[in-house]
Amino acid sequence: MADITITHTREEGTILTGSRKGDGVYEIVKDHNFRSSRHVTGLYIRGSRDKESSWRINAAATALRAAGHTVTIEIDDEEKRSFAEIEAERVQRAEEREERASDRADRAASSADARRAKADQVSERFWMGQPILIGHHSEGRARRDQQRIHDNMRASFADRDRATYWGNRAEAAAHYEKHRNNPHRTLRRLKGLRADLRSLEREREAAAERGWEFSERRERRMRELTEEIAYWEALVEEAAAKGVKIWGPDDFAPGDYVRYSNSYFQVARVNPVSLSIAWNLRLAPKQVMTLEDATSDGRVWTHTADYTKVQWRCPEEAMNTFLADGKVPGKKSADEASAKTPAGTVREAQAAAKEAAPKKPTDPTIPKRIRVEARWDATEATVTWLNGRGHPHKDFQPVTLTAAEGTKYAESVWSKQLGAQVAQLLADAGYMHAGTGWRGGPAKGLTGAIMPAPKVKPETPAIEEPTPDTEPASPVEERPAPEPAPAAEPSVEEPAIEEEPPAEEPASPVEEQPAPESAPAAEPPVEEPAIEEPSAEEPKVWGRADFKRGDYVQALGRWHEVLRSNPRSVSVPGPEVYLIQWAMVTGRRSAAEMADAEKMALTCDSSGTTRNPMVDTRVGHSDQPNTLSTPEEPAMPATTTEATAPAPEKKAAPKRAPRAKKAAAEPKVPARKAAAPKAPAKKAATQKTIPIDRIDRDPNQPREHFDQAKLDELARSMQKLGQLQPITVVYLTATKSYRIVMGERRWRAAKAAGLTEMTALVLHGIHNDPRTTLAMATAENVGRVDMTPIEEAKAFKRLEDAEYSIDEISEMVGKSPAYVGWRIDLLRLCDSAREALEKGHLTVGLSWYVSLLSTNNQMRFLARHARGEFKSTREAEAFAQAAREEEKRQEEQGSFFVLAEEAPALPGRDSQDAIPGSLDLPEDERERITSERAKLTKKIDKLGDLGAILSELATANPEELALLLAGTPGGVPGHMLRIEHLREVALSATKTLRQAQAIAAVRADSIRINPEAVSEAATPEAA
Repeated sequence: MADITITHTREEGTILTGSRKGDGVYEIVKDHNFRSSRHVTGLYIRGSRDKESSWRINAAATALRAAGHTVTIEIDDEEKRSFAEIEAERVQRAEEREERASDRADRAASSADARRAKADQVSERFWMGQPILIGHHSEGRARRDQQRIHDNMRASFADRDRATYWGNRAEAAAHYEKHRNNPHRTLRRLKGLRADLRSLEREREAAAERGWEFSERRERRMRELTEEIAYWEALVEEAAAKGVKIWGPDDFAPGDYVRYSNSYFQVARVNPVSLSIAWNLRLAPKQVMTLEDATSDGRVWTHTADYTKVQWRCPEEAMNTFLADGKVPGKKSADEASAKTPAGTVREAQAAAKEAAPKKPTDPTIPKRIRVEARWDATEATVTWLNGRGHPHKDFQPVTLTAAEGTKYAESVWSKQLGAQVAQLLADAGYMHAGTGWRGGPAKGLTGAIMPAPKVKPETPAIEEPTPDTEPASPVEERPAPEPAPAAEPSVEEPAIEEEPPAEEPASPVEEQPAPESAPAAEPPVEEPAIEEPSAEEPKVWGRADFKRGDYVQALGRWHEVLRSNPRSVSVPGPEVYLIQWAMVTGRRSAAEMADAEKMALTCDSSGTTRNPMVDTRVGHSDQPNTLSTPEEPAMPATTTEATAPAPEKKAAPKRAPRAKKAAAEPKVPARKAAAPKAPAKKAATQKTIPIDRIDRDPNQPREHFDQAKLDELARSMQKLGQLQPITVVYLTATKSYRIVMGERRWRAAKAAGLTEMTALVLHGIHNDPRTTLAMATAENVGRVDMTPIEEAKAFKRLEDAEYSIDEISEMVGKSPAYVGWRIDLLRLCDSAREALEKGHLTVGLSWYVSLLSTNNQMRFLARHARGEFKSTREAEAFAQAAREEEKRQEEQGSFFVLAEEAPALPGRDSQDAIPGSLDLPEDERERITSERAKLTKKIDKLGDLGAILSELATANPEELALLLAGTPGGVPGHMLRIEHLREVALSATKTLRQAQAIAAVRADSIRINPEAVSEAATPEAA
């Protein structure tokens, strides 16, 4: 057993001495964080210097005594160094680490370079990729050299990785002091140190209150923390004195913009230790994030920005000026604006404005919030009225809501049924939801803010306009008026409204006969008394209180679902979240009204829907007014979305008083025919919910193959989430059904998921043309990953047959004309080649070369490809090109050449002496070819001598070569140039021989002389 001594001092740390290798001590104490090092005498605990003794000392001593060792413990926690001395030593050790790491990195880099040079030296013997000669006397040496190359290259890579590692370590050590003394990092470090000190102070106060003794160990720790905090605070003050900006709450005001994480964020609140900045992950990353961007359902979402991570500040007024000019300020511009408008001035102005603003008195009798409590799948829900403090209101009793028979509240307040009942309860009590969202959960209930509903002025009658739910009335001729725009009289059933030239009017169900323009306007019915025209009414000014999440807003003639209502705009969905200014809003519908309108639209296939056919790209991200692309297009009423063509001009008619609404039992006055018929409405597309059994697939669908696994995956998703994107269809009048234009994969998945209906975009007018729908379906499918090249080729061919040019096809599908032409050429492939292409055995590029061949030669190419006779795709392409050239040559030379499999062997002819095409060559030409062949083969045979010379040079000793060639003309560099020239010539010759090999293979395997043609040619000569 050993005598072990464990000592601990602040300067040296914890060290264990008295142990020897193999005595079993290390195996016992290693579980207590003891380690060994060649730089320390004995075993030590890592990180124990300049710290209090650890409990691990006693634990290790107990374990050693249990093993039979004698242990002595010596601890000195009183004597310590100052924190400044400790930091100075840390910096010195970092410099020493940098030096050691740099030396190791240099040694590793030198070793890597030497290993690479050695590998390159050995590889120079294998000139031009000389292969190993099996059975040759040089085989053994070549294999050894190859192994040496591999070993040296692997060692070079390992040394290079080691050099990179130690280089990074050296760089980190070099920047230690800079990062350690960074004032902003120091501030974050001070935050933790102060928190630790406050925790110990609270413990001391609690011990004093209870009469307990506060340990000396904690007292020493408090003194150390106080000293360390003073050191770091002095460092921060020194950096501030040198000009480093230390940001704090005095440097910002609410509404300012702060540069944080390389973007600008508007400040919502200024806190003592951080800023609350606008935050919206759906828009991130964004150059400038405003509070309006972060507002959802009346709530501003924020994120905490630490002052130590702030880059610079820009005042709100200056930022608005920059954004109006379409610019984002940099640091210099922002600093100049910040110096011009300090944060203190902004705060003073905000405080003065707040004092001057009238205070809104609160009425305690009005409830401020409601709490809805409903468990999952519950049949009853409780609504509790709350006051401003969140307590039940004394004047309002809780209300219990009951679900309809056979139904449940599946998703608490987000259940449509429960939401409708809560909205009706609020409306009956004269209140409405404030639109600020719901907080809480189903277990504790969800709380939402409410507000008194605005009172409707009785003197302002609501304007009732024709909707898809009501039958459009027959238009009535109006008297001539000074206005140039045509005006149509409302139907008898409509209430009295202010007379204006309407922008749109539903077409009359009664066919009208055209009349000449000069025909006078028809007189109104005498039975219809006129009433006094009301005074002019100001247009509706829409605002935030008019909309809530789930409503529908009309702008630029299209309907959009409301995501949230903002102070100056409304957010609607699209490829991104779009903002529509209140000035652009022309109508509103609730979700129930929109659903009723869509149900009405389903009853007639030709009726229009209430939603826009696609996202309006004219709605932008900013709140600036958008201009219409067609200024002459009239604004649409708030009850329809069908865009109608402007009515033909007719003579001006004077204004007349609108008719009073008649009783329901009174018969309608027949409408007189107008002087000129209105142009029929031109509908582009409508969105409907269609039963799935009324939807059929397009027989001309470009896609023929659908991945069943992906269809099953999509079906499972649709079972859980429903249909997320509508399909596109056209209505077929003959069969009273719909045919898919785009979205057959979604349709198949919906059927597999068991859906009974689907949301679809129904195309009308020119979009219903079969030629147009074929182009749309092709453009939608081309470019998908799962669409095969043959499917693309067939789709392009159908478009070409529909009299589309190649340029038009390429423009509509977003491809180049060459791409379209190459795809169409693939249709010349035989069935076997198409199957090989679809299975991935042939690449698309190789398949195009094969498509240029005849059907028989395509089959022979596939046979060679299946046998693996081509080493690479490039070699296969070269063979196909050579075969095509030989086919052209065959066509030019007539029947003297046939395919090899079709030609019987000619008796008495040696294949080695045969010359392709020699039957139609003169005798002197045949002799010339034979002579040139003999000369060329003799020259090629001399390459063996050149190879021997090069092999001798490759295996020679470099020092000997340098000595022998030093005195020759040009020296070693001159001979190197000659070898390099030979190398380039050899590469060119290899390329030429590869092409010759492909041509020879084609001629040898596919083209033979036709013996029947030979006999036919010889018969006239014999005659």
